[in-house]
Amino acid sequence: MGIQQTIRQISAVAAGVLAQYRFVAFDSAGEVDYPTLQGRVDGVTQEAADAQGKVIGLAIPDGAIVKIEAVGVIAVGGQVAADAAGKAIALGAANGNLSWGTALDLGAAGSIIRIQFKHNGQTNA
Repeated sequence: MGIQQTIRQISAVAAGVLAQYRFVAFDSAGEVDYPTLQGRVDGVTQEAADAQGKVIGLAIPDGAIVKIEAVGVIAVGGQVAADAAGKAIALGAANGNLSWGTALDLGAAGSIIRIQFKHNGQTNA
């Protein structure tokens, strides 16, 4: 696996314990937490948060190459979405699922892969 490129980051407050290299979304309180299954994503954690209130860095979806933890098989070149634990999964075919990047490495459960992180639209089944 290659390395990630220099990325643009923002700082955010964690809503709870968060792992490194996971998708997150802002909640109604303005804190970041894991997203809904195949839903909206606002960033990828660049460090872990060990408690609510910790300020962490997030990569933003601007097309940069970032690392993400995968769950299940993801093909090189496949579109990725988020599961409810913030891990990358292969984009499902159901209408309305949101794509958050293109896999640059083969993904398997627990592996850290590179993706080109950007919103690629939604599926229209």
